[in-house]
Amino acid sequence: MAIYKRGDVYWYEFLFKGTRYRESTNQGNGNLARTMEGARRTQLAKGEVGLIDKPKSPTFKEFAPRFEKAIETQCKDKPRTVDFYKERMRRLLDFPSLASAPLDAIDEQLIEKLKHQRSRQVSRLGRPLSVSSINRELARCGACSDSRKSGR
Repeated sequence: MAIYKRGDVYWYEFLFKGTRYRESTNQGNGNLARTMEGARRTQLAKGEVGLIDKPKSPTFKEFAPRFEKAIETQCKDKPRTVDFYKERMRRLLDFPSLASAPLDAIDEQLIEKLKHQRSRQVSRLGRPLSVSSINRELARCGACSDSRKSGR
């Protein structure tokens, strides 16, 4: 049982049939939080599912258009930035294991497989892709959010 305190309330975290469950108990009492975790495990074991289960996460490929639309909106005054992220997204979608993975299932192991595959590919200059090039493909749109925060 993994009970831990965040702020004034206890949370629990555990694996059940390969799925991680991490939820707040909204309780400040550790004993009550442990009881709630046990009840949740029992509920899952009995197959009692209800509204508290999270909805199915979209795959990376299903999420890509939403991300691109957000980038177009957030970086509308930076067309080169929009093009940059669309190209990076296209390259990430070329990796079938990543494209078909649900967003909540993308983990370090999958990212390492992607890095390994990309490191064996050749750049436009005829050399293996550098680590920094691969990392840029995995970057988020920091340039857009940074400029919004600073008011530029």
